[in-house]
Amino acid sequence: MIYAMVLKNKVIGIVESETPPKWGNDERGNPVTAVETTEETQLGMVYDEETGQFSEYVPPKPQPTQLDRIEGLLAQNVTDIENNAIDRYNLELVKEGVL
Repeated sequence: MIYAMVLKNKVIGIVESETPPKWGNDERGNPVTAVETTEETQLGMVYDEETGQFSEYVPPKPQPTQLDRIEGLLAQNVTDIENNAIDRYNLELVKEGVL
């Protein structure tokens, strides 16, 4: 039989054994559980206790920080200021008949 060793819903080991292996707890006291599985299960997969299914780990999309949002607004403001200055310069040139 093949067992996935699961710690905090993540596969940390794959073991072939006739009986469920016992790995005990990790250094913080979290239990490592042996879950019967197939050859398709791989290290790093996520185990859903409610459904008994293993799935690929999908990392969450990074969320922009407050600093990222502020920098974006500043860059937008600088662009707006530049465009405004160019528009005023063009208007002056039109008034003077250059354009």
